[in-house]
Amino acid sequence: MSQLIYPYEAILQATSVTALSAAVRDAAHQLGFSSFHYGAHAPVKADGERARFIFDGTEQQHGGVISSYPASWFERYQFEKYIEIDPLVSHCSQSIIPVIWHQQPEPDSKRVKTLFHEASEHGLAAGATFSVIGKSSELAIFSLTSERTNASERRRVESRLAQGYMLLAYLHESVCRLGLPVNHTVSKISLTRREREVL
Repeated sequence: MSQLIYPYEAILQATSVTALSAAVRDAAHQLGFSSFHYGAHAPVKADGERARFIFDGTEQQHGGVISSYPASWFERYQFEKYIEIDPLVSHCSQSIIPVIWHQQPEPDSKRVKTLFHEASEHGLAAGATFSVIGKSSELAIFSLTSERTNASERRRVESRLAQGYMLLAYLHESVCRLGLPVNHTVSKISLTRREREVL
């Protein structure tokens, strides 16, 4: 039991982004995955403005994204603006039900097919994607990926959904505790007496 719990405790107790990333990478490897990607998007910034979508890795240098994906894939994904058509992001923006990549229907769009083909070329061939809504209404998306797509690998991905969700829960809690830029809140709103009456 201690071997099962230790990776999650290491994530929760991480004291820096570097330590957190290493702990998540170790946990992902223990589950048999080759890489992971975490990104969170708050609906508004601290000043009340709508926040820019950050799942594509453009905020990685600022801590908005924690990932072991290859830099070459970040560059390609951003250059092609794949976030605009990524069905995984679209699904997780509307549902917290996990997405098992190989169970998804064949995409109709040639560009989406190209997205997945290029992801596979960068070592992101199979996996599952999870999402959660945080306490400040931020949406966090987390993927665990593998370089292989054979039948045994697909069965293993399917068997790791519970651990993947638990990993995301611990990771997101640690991100919020470390104060990474996903926990934006709107400043307190002051209403007039008439506005309160109308409400």
